[in-house]
Amino acid sequence: LVIYWDYENCPIPTQSTSFGNVKDVIQRRIFDYLECEIPVEMRIYFAAKHKIPNKTKQEMAISGATIIDIPSWKPEAVDKRILVDVALDL
Repeated sequence: LVIYWDYENCPIPTQSTSFGNVKDVIQRRIFDYLECEIPVEMRIYFAAKHKIPNKTKQEMAISGATIIDIPSWKPEAVDKRILVDVALDL
């Protein structure tokens, strides 16, 4: 199962918990819903114009998430990249 996360449109609140905790909750909910444990891959997309704190990037990397930085300032660049990646993964 791959989760394509558009981080610029759905970030973790700054006063919230760590990324690792958020990932654990997401995985647990998926496992509970499917009633089985399957590998979960997280791909986190964000555009160059959005600055994500280094601490958050480190937490993402440590938790095994793939960070995909889109070097574009154009609107919807992240959305288009996610659509391309989903199509290529089919």
